[in-house]
Amino acid sequence: MILRRKHMTQEASSANPNPEPPYILALDIGTSSTRVLLFDATGNTFPNVLAQRPYQLRITNEGEVSVDPDALVAVVRQTIYDSLEMAGPLAQHIGAVAIDTFWHSLMGVDADNRPLTPLIIWEDTRPHQAALELREQLDEAAIHARTGARLHASYWPAKLRWLATQAPDTFARVAQWLSFGEYLYRHFLGRSVCSLSMASGTGMLQTHARAWDTELVDVLDVRPEQLPPLGDLHESVQGLTAAYASAWPALCNIPWFPATGDGAAACVGSGCASMENWSITIGTSSAIRVVVPLEQVIPPMGLWLYLIDARRAVLGGALSEGGNMLSWLDSILKLPSLADAESLVAALQPDGHGLTVLPFLSGERSLGWHANARMTISGMQAHTSPADLLRAGMES
Repeated sequence: MILRRKHMTQEASSANPNPEPPYILALDIGTSSTRVLLFDATGNTFPNVLAQRPYQLRITNEGEVSVDPDALVAVVRQTIYDSLEMAGPLAQHIGAVAIDTFWHSLMGVDADNRPLTPLIIWEDTRPHQAALELREQLDEAAIHARTGARLHASYWPAKLRWLATQAPDTFARVAQWLSFGEYLYRHFLGRSVCSLSMASGTGMLQTHARAWDTELVDVLDVRPEQLPPLGDLHESVQGLTAAYASAWPALCNIPWFPATGDGAAACVGSGCASMENWSITIGTSSAIRVVVPLEQVIPPMGLWLYLIDARRAVLGGALSEGGNMLSWLDSILKLPSLADAESLVAALQPDGHGLTVLPFLSGERSLGWHANARMTISGMQAHTSPADLLRAGMES
């Protein structure tokens, strides 16, 4: 795996002359980069405290999409260093650390919290056959009603069944199964809480009971103690390990709140925290979501239901494609930069290219949930241009 690093040297901003403390250091861990921002007590950002470092996933022809968890920890660590350097004396007023990270990731660790597997990302389609087997074995509609998730390659049940089949010795050695947020906190703080938000994205949490699903635990040959302890977003962890306490004294004796799912954070952060406002986000993937009261909603089969916290849920659907498809088109078509290519695309009439694109580079999630679906471009002719293909891809 290759890590691409770009050092940012911005200094702390003076644009807000009287920022109200305490400040919040916010970590955003996506599937292409990590970012750290600083907020004041009123929710305003310090515009010159923005650290970002890109990284690359391991992607293979077999459908693997993963990353070395320790390599990703190193990227996050350096991004925090960058942000504290930018903040300067403002760092002394940081009162808490908050984090969001991608949903659905899975890794196994031993009794000493050392990784036994790579961190498997939601895009990984290798477990699609395991998902089909589970659909034959279990009542998928009942599981979806309990967990808010289908039996699909992106979720933990299919991943666990696939790992038990493909790597039984490793599967047997795993002390606990974690997502990246928990592993990161164990590295920095020595312990972790799995938030209800992150647990709801595994496909193994009974959302209304707010507990791990016992049927899935039994069927997948997972012991209850192999799943991380649950908590809500207010159940913070405090006290860095010795190495980080000396490196980041400003962050040592303050609460680090449990990781929340990036989609949940996107809803709240964009002001779409009620049923009146829906959010559409396009990052590496894309999704449409609405915040709903947990007790009032049973999701239809094509959609999912995850949690923000113990009271609020996020109902929605997602495509595995978004910016990743534009990046793929850009690399394949050898276009100018996307910023320059946008003018070429803007000059074309909507749907004037005669192309139909099914954008399933990483399989389908909502609404059909076919993990082995693949991208198709139909309608290409001799005069089809790269700009036509890019426009069709955007419109898809």
